[in-house]
Amino acid sequence: MRNPALDQELEDIRKTDVPGPPDLTKCLIDWLTKSANYSIKKFTSDNQIGWDILHVIARFIDGTPVGSNGDWKHLAGLLGLHIHDIIRIENFSTIKGATLEVLSQFALNNHATVSKLLEALSIMERHDILYAISEKLEALLNPFATSIQEKVPLNSYATSNQPNELDNEMDSGMAFSISGEADPENLKSVTLGSSPSLPIENNFQKESEKKKMKYSKTVLLTFTQDGYEIAQQVARQIRSLNLGFGVLILEENRDELEFCGEKVDYIIPIITEEYLWQSWNDGWKWSLWCLRGKNYVPVNQVVDFRANEVEKQVSESICLIAHI
Repeated sequence: MRNPALDQELEDIRKTDVPGPPDLTKCLIDWLTKSANYSIKKFTSDNQIGWDILHVIARFIDGTPVGSNGDWKHLAGLLGLHIHDIIRIENFSTIKGATLEVLSQFALNNHATVSKLLEALSIMERHDILYAISEKLEALLNPFATSIQEKVPLNSYATSNQPNELDNEMDSGMAFSISGEADPENLKSVTLGSSPSLPIENNFQKESEKKKMKYSKTVLLTFTQDGYEIAQQVARQIRSLNLGFGVLILEENRDELEFCGEKVDYIIPIITEEYLWQSWNDGWKWSLWCLRGKNYVPVNQVVDFRANEVEKQVSESICLIAHI
């Protein structure tokens, strides 16, 4: 026997008007106007939404076969990247993908704005991407919106915008020390690809500016796999000296440093045999162009695994930093 109440409910659903996709022509004009002076660095530093948008763009474009219209090389050309940068990205792109490398390089340009990125996507006719990021862009560029939660759920075009395992591998965040324990002395930011329910205020730039008030200098440790144990000792020793130095690990904060490398004052390389071997690889050595020209603190010789040797060289390095 048919249920009249159920039939009526189904009929009501059938007659319900489903809102269509946004009018991209009108939206794009509004977005371009509001983001004309909105730099990519500010875009990724103000809140989590900016990072989410870049990850959506990267996933769509990385999924486009190279050579097709709208691939990462097409985007790089429209964003004004030099041919040498495009070749470098093609030959030495990391696990995070070529598109994020392109966006990282683009962000180093003083005139890199959100409007230029959106204009490039429009020229490429990547309406799929513009649809997918439309809700987040509205939340970000709407001056009356204070958080992503105040907006309606993402539309059906953005279903591919969910974090995946690759995001977790790429985005280690900055809230933990190299020992894996929560460390309040580390600069903290939101984790890339994490849930948009995280507080917007937890971001790299604001937190690092707060830390700058507490720490006189920020030190970046770089090392290869065979230097992991040494890096743990170095980080512990620097923090135990209570000199007001913040400590960062390159391998844990690579994505954030692509956009905010200016927050680092000094770099201490943990020199091991593997580090020296990899330093000959130009693609690895210069993968973070934003760190070029930073003050590298030298050590006298290759560090071995004896604690007393590590302590001696760290003391020498810290003394050098303190007097710079």
